[in-house]
Amino acid sequence: GGAYVPIDPEYPLERMRYMAFDSEVKVIISDVPLAEELTAESIELIHMEDERIAGQDRSNIDNVNQSGDLAYVIYTSGSTGKPKGVMIEHQPLINLCRWHQSCFEVGQNDNSSIYASISFDAFVWELFPYITAGATVHVLNQETRLDVEKLNRYFHNHHITISFLPTPVCEQFTALDNHSLRTLLTGGDKLNVFKEKSYQIVNNYGPTENTVVATSFPIDKSYQNIPIGKPIDNVKVYILNKDLQLCPLGASGELCIAGEGLARGYVNRPELTREKFIENPFVPGERMYRTGDLAKMLPDGNIQFLG
Repeated sequence: GGAYVPIDPEYPLERMRYMAFDSEVKVIISDVPLAEELTAESIELIHMEDERIAGQDRSNIDNVNQSGDLAYVIYTSGSTGKPKGVMIEHQPLINLCRWHQSCFEVGQNDNSSIYASISFDAFVWELFPYITAGATVHVLNQETRLDVEKLNRYFHNHHITISFLPTPVCEQFTALDNHSLRTLLTGGDKLNVFKEKSYQIVNNYGPTENTVVATSFPIDKSYQNIPIGKPIDNVKVYILNKDLQLCPLGASGELCIAGEGLARGYVNRPELTREKFIENPFVPGERMYRTGDLAKMLPDGNIQFLG
């Protein structure tokens, strides 16, 4: 019934310590010696290589979680220099998985890949929708991730059918020929390059505060400015002016998000939580997240990201 906090061992020790103590973790599970420097009297350290683990009960544990329980905390870079922990509950994660499985028809015969580090929210998107659908997930090593030619060969040799690649990598990858993929997802930055391929390329947008994905756009042709699409299932997107009023069609404004994808808030940052997660002016009793990003609504209902 616990929530997890992913900590990348490549992070500076000071950052890892901050994340561990700010989130008040009770247990650290690790396979690196560095983890010992993060522990305190209140934190139990479990080494993955500990032989006692092999002797534990292997039966599935009881499901004790409710939809409003905390699932995980992802730390993102904070404007003050200290990372801020974003708390995601089970319901938004389930909503992401259900939308993804339905939209991209994920099934047991699919092979997907994990490109992102465990400490990034994209990792959540690359893992849970697939393992909950019975698909096979391939964790890419660093050598493969850093070379698009090797990445392409890996996809071909292991019959990868659906994958996510960060925007800059996607733009390089699509210059190559690939015949294993049926869907390539991208996001994280403004997509500037599109080449029509044998597989579907999907441009996505979403802050960590909305459980990875808020909008999605299957690219159907070349655009001067590729849209970020329409809201995913059970998510609402508004383009608002400084007075939190709806902008006219085609006018730029702040992109704000409501619906089932929203995070609970920030760990130990109640003031920032109140500042960013406000009352939805259009739906009483509902919250809305202010992204700070600029966008505009297009005549066809798709959203164009402006920065």
